[in-house]
Amino acid sequence: MGSTPRHFRHHSASRHVVCPVQNGTGMSPESYGSGPYILFMYYVYILESSIDNSLYIGSTSDIKRRFAEHNQGKGRYTAHLRPLRLIFYEAYLLKSDAQRRELYLKTTRGRTSLKTMLKNYFLTKRH
Repeated sequence: MGSTPRHFRHHSASRHVVCPVQNGTGMSPESYGSGPYILFMYYVYILESSIDNSLYIGSTSDIKRRFAEHNQGKGRYTAHLRPLRLIFYEAYLLKSDAQRRELYLKTTRGRTSLKTMLKNYFLTKRH
């Protein structure tokens, strides 16, 4: 990790990334000379049940923690579906964008889009 400050080493290994973005506004690499900025990402994720192949759509700021919670039975709607597989996720800078995408994917049109995006995955599962 070299000369990276200690507090950045811890964060960069978890859900944070060092990125040239501050407060959601884009910055060119030349303009962030004062140091790295910590950026929280928000995720929309799709879990698939190994029991009945049903899908669960959710959003979180810590995808590793949330996935572990689901598989430990801590998810209200997924406890009876364990074990679960993470089959898809997207990352967003803004929580509101992730929440909007989650709500969209839960609609009929969103589920159709999801099936189109993951078409090959679902086709290979049938064989």
